[in-house]
Amino acid sequence: MNKQINSNNNNNDSINQVFKNRYLLQRILRLVQHNHRRQLVRSYRYNELNYLLWILENDHQGLLKMIFDRGEFEQRLKVQSDGIELFFTKVKDRQLLLSIYNQYPHLFYNTNTIKWACLRGDVEIVKMLINQTEPSKLSFRPNDMLDCAVQSGSVEMVQFIVDFISSIKTRERKAITLIVKTANLEIINIVVTSKQLAGINEHILIDVDLLLGMDGPWPVYFNRDICRWRPEISDTLVLIAKELLAAADSSTNPSECSKHLSKSSIPFKTIYKSIKSYHQFVGLAKMKKQMETIRDTDPVYYPMLIIKSFGNEEAKDALVTYLIKSDHFFLKLSLCDEDREFWGHTLGIPPNLCDITVDHAEIFYVYPWIVPTSRVDNIELFDYIDNSCIAEGRRMEWVSRVLEYAILKLNYNLIRHISTTIKDLDKQLPKWSFGLGKGSFISDYIEMAKLLTELNLYANEINFDCAIRSIQHPIDHLTNYQLTCLSLAPYNYSLYFAFFCNGDYMIKALINQNKDGRIKMSSIIRDSSISGHIVRYQEDVIRSILNGEYGDNIDWNWDGLSNLFESSCIVGKLELFEYFLVIVEKMFGKKKTSQICSMVVESGRIPFIKYIIKTYNTTIMDLLTAIGQSKHIQSFLKDQTQVDSNGIVTLKLQ
Repeated sequence: MNKQINSNNNNNDSINQVFKNRYLLQRILRLVQHNHRRQLVRSYRYNELNYLLWILENDHQGLLKMIFDRGEFEQRLKVQSDGIELFFTKVKDRQLLLSIYNQYPHLFYNTNTIKWACLRGDVEIVKMLINQTEPSKLSFRPNDMLDCAVQSGSVEMVQFIVDFISSIKTRERKAITLIVKTANLEIINIVVTSKQLAGINEHILIDVDLLLGMDGPWPVYFNRDICRWRPEISDTLVLIAKELLAAADSSTNPSECSKHLSKSSIPFKTIYKSIKSYHQFVGLAKMKKQMETIRDTDPVYYPMLIIKSFGNEEAKDALVTYLIKSDHFFLKLSLCDEDREFWGHTLGIPPNLCDITVDHAEIFYVYPWIVPTSRVDNIELFDYIDNSCIAEGRRMEWVSRVLEYAILKLNYNLIRHISTTIKDLDKQLPKWSFGLGKGSFISDYIEMAKLLTELNLYANEINFDCAIRSIQHPIDHLTNYQLTCLSLAPYNYSLYFAFFCNGDYMIKALINQNKDGRIKMSSIIRDSSISGHIVRYQEDVIRSILNGEYGDNIDWNWDGLSNLFESSCIVGKLELFEYFLVIVEKMFGKKKTSQICSMVVESGRIPFIKYIIKTYNTTIMDLLTAIGQSKHIQSFLKDQTQVDSNGIVTLKLQ
């Protein structure tokens, strides 16, 4: 018993020590706040779920099963093209996939359904879809089916599709135009040497990109005419560039950076040999000569040789990032030459790189047309670049980017230094935005707002991360600072931002201070991203605005209202939809009936369709006209409507 008490006391002491440590406490709170913000962005209430795509993108497969088991799949979820693709490629539970599809085949009718099923690599499912006749036969394109079968990595699927293509009537066959990209030599042999494809495979080529890291002779070398390698879209070069960046990002000193790369699992030397044997690039010999000061045992030797010969600018930026972070001697050596032949005249520090020194700046920024990095994190580096490396015409644009980065990183000393160094900074700055890094506290926002107010530095844009829903305005210093910034921007931008803030304080304040005359809501509610947000989170606000509670200087037209209508259908808020309908009829009478019917049909939500049929009983034929290719809506209307003895379409009694 005493041991347990002592153990609890020790645990309490440890916890108290953590909370007394200001650094550890701040780190814990930042992580909690960051996690809370992620949940705000990515989570929905059950009744707000609308899209199959969202569920599958976020891998909520248990939720998908629950919705299906409760019989709410068709009523709750909108099935779009992207959602159908993920349905066949992401759903792990095969039985769940078959159960959903067999119950709702009409929801998955698409010209690409069979193609996307081929990506799954499940032969039996593809057979089922090919043989389907009800509610309608699915179309297919053999070329796409074979391409997706190869991508699936399933030898069985590839062989099945090849056999299936050979079974198609000769007059219906078309030449297969395909670039095979896989590291599976068995699949390559099936596609290239298949007798079933004889006569229609004259356009089949092999992308050797994924074979570059494989030792030994490739079977395809015996037919080099069909081999292709395009460096500009090479996944291998992208992989090498990412590995260089990973070495730089994960290290705190040059030695760690080099050590990380030396332990890489990527076979750089093998890749180089493969490229050399396939791609007879004359520049490789010249490149090797320019790199003769580096031994081939240096971990960056082969990555540099490959990227400098074939990489794009992004890959070369990754190489330079590594050389800077590892403090590699070759960087300074190669930049000392007057002609800078190895790199070319336009080499600059990659824009995503920070932690550079004045020494780096001295060897990079020797020409006035090279734009310096804006990721400046210390006063010494700022002064050097400002005094020696930046052309006068570009100076203030560069300063504004540096200021944004300093604000993002809460670098108060650098912000004060910039303000002190440049006279009348507030009058000279071009367009710039206010925003802090992810995980920042509300206290950080407040302190930064206080400093910028003191220095008279008001942004004319605000990063939308600053509208995080956990902030409840008004807040000392921050609210007034943001309102002053927003007053410098056009009202349509300002109000657009305000709708994403928590509550209505910012919206009311901006409407009250508007001096530009009438406010046109169509220029604010201009797309589905804001209309969807308003319908989900600002319903009370939008009702108040439409009711005239925010003043009479607000103008509405059909464009803004139609976005709200569409979002209310998608989100599934029928009461709000009914309210919008009353507003529209007051403004336009019955003039927008056909557009509203089309919108409801497009959303595919059964309760809304029932409501429209009851409300506009005499316009059901207009509804039928708006349906187009929506097979599941056609099926619903056949079940829910009837034609009386006079030929009038009416709703069946429920």
